[in-house]
Amino acid sequence: HHTNEIAQCEAHNCSEHNGWVGSWIHLGHLHIEGRKMSKSLKNFVSIADYLQNNITTNAADDFRLYCLQHKYHATLTYSPTRVQDAAKFRNKMEHFSSSLRSALALVHSTSSSNSSPSNKVGLSRKPTAESSKLSALLRQLQEEVHTALQDDMDTPRVLNALSQLIGESTLYLQLLLTEVNSSTANV
Repeated sequence: HHTNEIAQCEAHNCSEHNGWVGSWIHLGHLHIEGRKMSKSLKNFVSIADYLQNNITTNAADDFRLYCLQHKYHATLTYSPTRVQDAAKFRNKMEHFSSSLRSALALVHSTSSSNSSPSNKVGLSRKPTAESSKLSALLRQLQEEVHTALQDDMDTPRVLNALSQLIGESTLYLQLLLTEVNSSTANV
């Protein structure tokens, strides 16, 4: 059917030298209660209804994240519970981002308030085994993300890599903050 779609769209929208599209993407269907969501079956949730239901605090982003947790061509089964699970992952990312900003601010303020170079903590330190391990993991996961995106836009694999990075980075941040707090207590 692509040939017909291309012919119709190019006849209507394009000049002789300007093609319509070079690639096609087929998305999976959205199911609800075991059946394909469809207007004709009257088993659909409109976008307006979805947003008004306040399933989560950030319904639009949570639905996007829910979609990214699945292959684009896979069938998705909609349920509020599954969107709430995506919201938990979004909250995990937001909490990590906030914790990272706080930790960086603390390390920066501690480093700049200690005038002697020997008292500086965090940013001026030589790499530790933990920081080297985290750097190696970051490089590995960057490659994993690149490979996953090249492999048919495997966004679930990308999100798994991100989750792994958040977990390991959180452990490192806790270690770093413990060190910063103990060094400021000794000053």
